[in-house]
Amino acid sequence: MDPVIIAARVTSLLLPYLEKMAGKTAEKIGDQLPATVGTVWKAITGRFKGESATEALTDFASQATDEDNQTAFRKQLKKVVENDPNFLAEIEHLLTIAQQGSSALNRGEADL
Repeated sequence: MDPVIIAARVTSLLLPYLEKMAGKTAEKIGDQLPATVGTVWKAITGRFKGESATEALTDFASQATDEDNQTAFRKQLKKVVENDPNFLAEIEHLLTIAQQGSSALNRGEADL
């Protein structure tokens, strides 16, 4: 799948959760997300290295509704998955699982 699409899907998946957790640190967010979404978050945070990537992640985590923060996060994630085809495949797989879990939760089928 195209890295731009993956980055957009990840941002869309995380946004509703991050909006509710505004102001929390990136590390604490991972522990408070639903399991499948938390797995996506932790996989990404483990790959964001360097000042620009870390800043994009921190800004998105603290102010997810800010469109500039979303754009910076998508850009950094796109760079990471473009440079690592194995990680691209991993994120694609994790996204599928997380979105299935979110759908089940929305239908009231997930174990709470």
